[in-house]
Amino acid sequence: MTLPSPAIDLAEEIRSLIQGDDLSRATKRLLDYTRQFSGQRDIVNSAIVLTGELRSLQRDIRKFGDSAERRSQLSELAHRILEILDEVEAPPADDPLPKVPPEPQRLRVVPQVPSLPLPPQGEPRIAEEANRERSLTRFEQDQRIFAERRKEVVLPPTAALEARGLRKTYKGGFTLAAIDLTLRPGEITGLVGVNGSGKTTLLRVLAGELASDGGDLAYPLLCPNGLDWVHIRSQIAFVEQRPPRWYGILEENLYLHAALHELSGRANEDEVEFILHRLGLETYRKARWNEISGGFQMRFELAKALVGRPKLLILDEPLAPLDINTQQVFLQDLRDIANSASNPLPIILSSQHIYEVEAVADSILFLDKGEVVFAGALDKLYEERQENTYELTSPVDKTRLLEQLDSLGVIEIEHTGLTYIVSVPTEVTGRKVLDCLFRADIEVRYFRDIGNSSRKLFKGRGE
Repeated sequence: MTLPSPAIDLAEEIRSLIQGDDLSRATKRLLDYTRQFSGQRDIVNSAIVLTGELRSLQRDIRKFGDSAERRSQLSELAHRILEILDEVEAPPADDPLPKVPPEPQRLRVVPQVPSLPLPPQGEPRIAEEANRERSLTRFEQDQRIFAERRKEVVLPPTAALEARGLRKTYKGGFTLAAIDLTLRPGEITGLVGVNGSGKTTLLRVLAGELASDGGDLAYPLLCPNGLDWVHIRSQIAFVEQRPPRWYGILEENLYLHAALHELSGRANEDEVEFILHRLGLETYRKARWNEISGGFQMRFELAKALVGRPKLLILDEPLAPLDINTQQVFLQDLRDIANSASNPLPIILSSQHIYEVEAVADSILFLDKGEVVFAGALDKLYEERQENTYELTSPVDKTRLLEQLDSLGVIEIEHTGLTYIVSVPTEVTGRKVLDCLFRADIEVRYFRDIGNSSRKLFKGRGE
């Protein structure tokens, strides 16, 4: 039995995480794996229970310290993860076979099993055995069962959103001008730029909360026959930078939001339970809004967005209330959500955390004063560069830095207040810059090559 490529890749990722002792992420990916490739509620529930047990054990370790007994429990949980993987990969032998249409309706070609000659007349026993050989073998049966349950998911060729020449003008004079943008399932788009560049305005237009003043806007995957905004908005999850306060118990709010998206009964409960565990929020399910931090408030906003099973996810500055560790977890969750085999999501998010967003984004849209400065994959930005650009911090002043780097043919040095942005000819590598500074005994506390980062586009902007 051959697993489809997405299932193989995800299963191998989970095994690698276990080998690296990253059980937290392994259980998250196990939830994704069972949800996307098992189709059986009991297997998904087993993964949920295991995830809860791991988090409970991790809390005990943080509170009471490590011990041989707790390490043994972690090892047991790792084995149970592998057992669930095996359970998904090998369907039970007594499962009912999917219905096979009568042979006259289509040809069945099975290259693994050679054709058998027809038996001579008068030998019914041999004829019966030949017919049985021409029927489905166990291997073929497993293949068909697997095909029914876990068909390989191909990303929809249709875009979720297409904008051409999109415009929005305010009376104060600000104009969002000529925005071209395509959002596809399975892709993350990072929206960056200086403050006041129009990021939130663009996101509100895309979410259907603000009308544009011109250009073309279409949602082919969401609403192929025009702009039915009621239908479109019901499929878009828009997480605002400052989400409004929820009232009551957080868990109950999630049940209500799932019900508003036509999930009821056991399906409603299962969806909320899955999302709570997938995002690591089950501990706070009975909390109220004012009892959790801003970081957890943002994660609950994401949970509310996901229980609605959207087809487009729009996030405005979601990293702002998160600490640096939580940012990494949040962004990795977004990457996993976008990569879902069963429901690949197009995601667009704005952020001032450039490097973190670039680590997970497929493409970047850079705005300045309402205009597009750059749009596309970062590789394109790297190919089009006419200079090398480095970011560094040093206690020396700009004049001394310029004197020392002059021999390299430095083009420009900009002091941003905290860092220096150094532009040099393309043949000057980062090693050459560092060697030059070290020879002059200049202390360098931080250094980064930003030649293929949108960070360099901030140079000279936002003043």
